[in-house]
Amino acid sequence: SYGIEYCLISSKSDFNNVLGKGIKNKIFYLDTNIIYRALGINGDDRKILTNIFLEKCCKCGVTLKISKYTENEFKRSINFHVKKLSQYKTINIDPKYFENIDVNPGIYMFYHLWRKGRTDTSIEKFKHYIFSQFDSLCDKFNITFDYKPYFDQKNPNDKRILKEYYLSIQIYKKDDEYYEDLEYNENKRYFFDAANVLLVEKARGSKHCRFLDTKHFIISSDQALRKWDFERESTPPIVLLPTHWLSIVLRYTGRSEDDYKSFVSFINLKRTNTISDEQLHMICAGINEMTT
Repeated sequence: SYGIEYCLISSKSDFNNVLGKGIKNKIFYLDTNIIYRALGINGDDRKILTNIFLEKCCKCGVTLKISKYTENEFKRSINFHVKKLSQYKTINIDPKYFENIDVNPGIYMFYHLWRKGRTDTSIEKFKHYIFSQFDSLCDKFNITFDYKPYFDQKNPNDKRILKEYYLSIQIYKKDDEYYEDLEYNENKRYFFDAANVLLVEKARGSKHCRFLDTKHFIISSDQALRKWDFERESTPPIVLLPTHWLSIVLRYTGRSEDDYKSFVSFINLKRTNTISDEQLHMICAGINEMTT
């Protein structure tokens, strides 16, 4: 965030211009991981902080959007996890096991805590619950969907860039699951990252020489994607972490005690836990199978 602040400080613009043009005129495309956090799928702490971040964006006049690629990725990922959940017998798993602070929160924890106190805990109803919460989130923060065709996937040049970004992101992340398979595939998650980056580049056009003049950004909690973007020296950057934007907002719009606490809480979010919620789910399901 220091580099971004430097762009603002060193720009030949007065303070009011920073507030008006530099902050209040941005368009943020939310990544799937931000949606997960805002819905509470990654735990209550991240939900609270992400909702504070989105609220702060709205108050600053930032336009929040979800691209068609992110919408597709989000819905596909939910369907994927729900399908995996349906493969296990979960009716006898006690949700209290997932209240342990050492469990890394995810959709499995989200499901079991949602089950608590409910009589109808069908997987299908859980899926509908998530999608209804997603709709409510969009309504609450005036998040709109962008279906504009910024590029043509059938165009040879656009497809070449997409493939280049796809393979570059995949190699950079060094994902063990996919590292051996470098075949371009529009159904894999690297495609959605690449497509969103290209979308923002196309949306910016030639108006992105200075940070103040640049409107379009991706907001993501994906540290690897952010570092990939930073190391390719895209100026201004395409991908911002929520903490990047909060640091700028707090510096130039004033800060309340709650704002400062939110910023510090973002920085201090616990990143690793003893066991993932999926691992705990599989253990409990295995025990459940053996005892029934």
